[in-house]
Amino acid sequence: MNNLSALHNGLRRVRQFRRGVRNGSALSMFLAPVFWALLVAMALDVVVDMGKLERSVTFLIVAGVVAWSLRKFLLPLSDFEESEVETAMLVERQHSMTTDLVAAMQFADGNREQFGSSELRAETIDHAVKVAPGLDYLEGFSREELKKKLGIFLASAGVFVVVMAAFPGHAKAFLNRFFLGNAHYPTRTVIAEIVSPGAKVPFGVSVTFDVRADGELPEKGRVKIRTASSGLTTEVELVPDAADSKRYVGKLARAMDDFSYQVLLGDAYTDLRTVELTPLAVVTVDFEIETPDYASAELSRKAGSSSSRLTLEGSRVVPFVTADKALKSVTFSIDEKPFPMTRDGDRFVLKAPDSPLAQVNSTFRWEVQVLDEDDLSLERPISGVLQVRPDMPPNIGMATVSRLVWSGAKPTIQYKAVDDYALDKVVLHLAAQRLGEGSSDTSNKEPVEIASAANHESEIKGTFVLDVGKLEVTKGDRIFVSFEAFDFRGKLPGQSMRGEPLVLEVSDREGVLESLRDSDEQIEKKLDQIIDAQLDI
Repeated sequence: MNNLSALHNGLRRVRQFRRGVRNGSALSMFLAPVFWALLVAMALDVVVDMGKLERSVTFLIVAGVVAWSLRKFLLPLSDFEESEVETAMLVERQHSMTTDLVAAMQFADGNREQFGSSELRAETIDHAVKVAPGLDYLEGFSREELKKKLGIFLASAGVFVVVMAAFPGHAKAFLNRFFLGNAHYPTRTVIAEIVSPGAKVPFGVSVTFDVRADGELPEKGRVKIRTASSGLTTEVELVPDAADSKRYVGKLARAMDDFSYQVLLGDAYTDLRTVELTPLAVVTVDFEIETPDYASAELSRKAGSSSSRLTLEGSRVVPFVTADKALKSVTFSIDEKPFPMTRDGDRFVLKAPDSPLAQVNSTFRWEVQVLDEDDLSLERPISGVLQVRPDMPPNIGMATVSRLVWSGAKPTIQYKAVDDYALDKVVLHLAAQRLGEGSSDTSNKEPVEIASAANHESEIKGTFVLDVGKLEVTKGDRIFVSFEAFDFRGKLPGQSMRGEPLVLEVSDREGVLESLRDSDEQIEKKLDQIIDAQLDI
């Protein structure tokens, strides 16, 4: 039997051509209305600025257009399948042929039960084999329908792409808003940041609105406010900050209820934001003050909270902060220099190695600011003064009966040393000045400790007998006697105070006795004056 492959190949080409035209036309007609539906929805949203409800309805309408287009143009293709016989009949009609091609295909089908004359069947098949190679199978099948519908699609897609490319910000915002997002279309004024308020603000205090903007900056803006419980509304005017033209500020005098607000600045606006009122933390500042051991009898080791405390120079001060709310961070400022406090259980402390208060030396002003679990800070920092009392150096005095001595004398010198907290020791300094013709020679003795405070008392007094003979001085020489008191400051080095030197003149025995007689006469005169004064009274 003759081969009909040329016929089958030709028919296959016709079927593929017709399938391509059908699918291309259907797809073009399906997408064109979808593009236009999206463009119309975007234009409507830009003009009207639809809310979520309106956008939900628009989404349903666009979905309806997609469903209608799908049902009208694409779904029918799933039920349409053109057989080879139907294609052969179309080719026969295009070439004004009889049914020779269809008959030849059926006669050549080995799976069909054949009837009639075998000669007739063979003749028909041979005729089809001869005719098939010379046929133009695509004759009469036009692409005009595909071109027309493809043109509609390309025009629609072109408009859609041009609009999206020309307004990429709008396109991105529309995609977000189409699926019920909260994006805004680009505006000439851009609200870059809402610095304050946050999601929570303190109850009963003023609320500051701080907005930062870019782009076209208007003269002023406004904040629409609506209370949560009563629904009352008010507005706060936003004005440019004097120091920063891109910053707009406004203030609500007092917030007594939860509220929502919307910022409007130029052609830009924000979505509604809610603010919850919450009480501020009640903060307590305490101090643990450890004074040096030598001064513990005078000052307490621990001091409670107070805006002003008194402590001793060299003390160790550990401030700590507690509150009735959980705190995120606490800052302790010393003379306006901030130091972060560290968490220690349910309180925050400032201690070594970060603390500059391990040993205080002067009075300072302190401030405490906190950030609580609601990201709220105190409206005004807690402040106070820690007064540091300086540990004064000791003082010492001395006296003797006569400042005239002879070379063999042993005069007694009284001394007394005092300190505000504790003494360590008293040291004697001696110097002898030997006078000669036109010059002088002074020799100094090594300092000698003559008394000590075993229990670090605040007072030491006593007498010292000076053996003049050991100084090898003669008449006319001078002896300089001074006492130096050292205080006790624990681990810190003590300070000292040296008294004015007591100058003793060296004479002979007769000179000393004469001096004593003169002293007795002066004392007698002073006693007479005292008695006369009493008698006059």
